Amino acid sequence: MKEHQLEGVRWFQNLFEKEIEGCRGAILADDMGLGKTIQILTFLAWFFEKNEDAPPAIIVVPKTLLQNWGTEIEKFFNSSFPVTLIFDKITLSKLRQPKDRVSESLQDQGIANLLTPDWLGATKLVIVTYETVASFEFSFAKQDFSI
Repeated sequence: MKEHQLEGVRWFQNLFEKEIEGCRGAILADDMGLGKTIQILTFLAWFFEKNEDAPPAIIVVPKTLLQNWGTEIEKFFNSSFPVTLIFDKITLSKLRQPKDRVSESLQDQGIANLLTPDWLGATKLVIVTYETVASFEFSFAKQDFSI
């Protein structure tokens, strides 16, 4: 990693260790191509190495960047990265609760899009689009996320 990327990772680590009282959130914003994705992934690898039992993290991205995150994990981490679930169309079709298994009372309330009860498995990082979070908001809202 380049020095500015390492500095970004250290900044995230520092902010995270302050916990909620000292930091209510953080975001990296710079020009394209300076390595924000690798900085976030490095931070998450560090976090889950220190906190193996922590709930998973979630990253919500535009549709156009969904596969980029998976590519970056493969490129920089190989198999050493925590289990990651990327919500592409194929994954979503496998994890979608069949409509006939959604209770009538939920359907009467307009809730028809749910994920299967065991959708998370051993996943530590969920990468999902804005549209999928909106469509399956009740399943995602039920899940605790660490980051």
